[in-house]
Amino acid sequence: MPSYTFDNCLAQRTDRYPQAKRELTRRWLIPYARPGMTLISIGCGAGDFNAVAHAMV
Repeated sequence: MPSYTFDNCLAQRTDRYPQAKRELTRRWLIPYARPGMTLISIGCGAGDFNAVAHAMV
């Protein structure tokens, strides 16, 4: 079974698909994310959503 590694994370920095996905997620979160909010991770998925949200609050 394939696994997500740090090398995958580094490769995504130059890959246009993950960059676009992060930007779309950021735009979707704009009306909801506020500085000082507490984020709760339920541990589902790769954590991309939480990483974007964390950068916004």
